[in-house]
Amino acid sequence: MTNELHHRKYKEVKGIIEQQVPLLLVGPAGSGKNVILEQVAKDLGKDFYFTNAVTEEYKLTGFIDASGTYQETQFYQAFTKGGIFFLDEMDASVPEALVILNAAIANRYFNFPNGKAQAHPDFTVVAAANTTGRGADQQYTGRHILDAATLDRFVLLDFNYDEELEKKLSDDTELVEFVQACRHVLSDKEIDYPISMRAVVNGSKLEKVLNTLEIVNYVVLKGMTTSTKQLIAANLNDTENKYVNVLKMLFKE
Repeated sequence: MTNELHHRKYKEVKGIIEQQVPLLLVGPAGSGKNVILEQVAKDLGKDFYFTNAVTEEYKLTGFIDASGTYQETQFYQAFTKGGIFFLDEMDASVPEALVILNAAIANRYFNFPNGKAQAHPDFTVVAAANTTGRGADQQYTGRHILDAATLDRFVLLDFNYDEELEKKLSDDTELVEFVQACRHVLSDKEIDYPISMRAVVNGSKLEKVLNTLEIVNYVVLKGMTTSTKQLIAANLNDTENKYVNVLKMLFKE
């Protein structure tokens, strides 16, 4: 293992992948799902193949082009050469594509357009989703319901923000504390709005480009309604924090 920073679920994710059990990481946007899988692949010395939400079957199976040449996909390469195949945003993929994935996982062989192929012994499937297969909600509007057969293939691991890791991603302690405090207010008030770890990373990078108020509005609370910002401001107490102060100043009478 390298000296890279790791999410608190790293050992669990690595262990499941080592046993080649299909894994589904379920968690909010920006929680580090892609990063942890790339780290595990590197640590285990496995090739890493990636496909985003599959909206057409051929994006998994590949196709024969007009010249008669088979166009391979990341899935095909992982299936035949071995390695980790990562399907991101699984809950935004069409059901027809997931039926294909289910069959490949269960049978360890598949009929691609260029013929039947046997799964490589090292072929492993990992997927990620923002929902637990329940379909669209206010945060993730383009999500499909995952059927029982799909969910049955995978070990489902809850993958949320790692706030201890978050503290190590930035030297700006005030920014980290502000991001986490805003997130906690939203959670306590049962308001569905993601403030991801990217807010810490991007906010830190832009400290010399944007002022404090701009970081609050453009990076941390981007797209949020005025009423929600006001609610957060009213529930934050750390007036020594410059980000809290600038947010409160917006609504000072």
